Amino acid sequence: MSEAQAHHGQRWLSDALAGRTVTPVSGRWARAGIAVVWRFAAGPEVLLVRRAERHGDPWSGDMGFPGGFAHAGETGLQAARRETHEEVGLELGEPLGRLPGRRALRSLTRPFVIEPWVFTGDGELTLEKREIAEAVWLPWSELREPGSVGRQWLGPLPIPARTRRIGDYRIWGLTGRVLDELGDILLST
Repeated sequence: MSEAQAHHGQRWLSDALAGRTVTPVSGRWARAGIAVVWRFAAGPEVLLVRRAERHGDPWSGDMGFPGGFAHAGETGLQAARRETHEEVGLELGEPLGRLPGRRALRSLTRPFVIEPWVFTGDGELTLEKREIAEAVWLPWSELREPGSVGRQWLGPLPIPARTRRIGDYRIWGLTGRVLDELGDILLST
């Protein structure tokens, strides 16, 4: 892809997100920020990471976006930038936009809000191996496919969940919902 095509891709994404109002999730919930990072070098691609397998981690081995919990006094945006740098070594600039926050539970007693922020970025990835087993750029053309609904095991409980399979990667849950929402936004422009 030429530099002009890459610029056009960034403009397409920026225009789709421009002017969107996102209502913050209210309440005294803990915050987390995730970075939905795009690059346009070979066509639109999105960065996903496979979390390292760790005992007691509810997202162990899952595919997702780089990101994590905010430190005291830190915003979701700051957490998304810091965690992305720590996990994969990318320095992120200004976000192109933001998607609505989502309430989640780390456990039945620890609710939090996840804020998805959209960026463009590229560069060599340097993984923090204790947290990230793998990082991959996946083509948007494959990620936008809705996937099929099946059952996922969440601890001892089977729950219905839409799952995308791209090669050896299984994408579901919050990551899948963020991709669905982003796809809807991009299709409506």
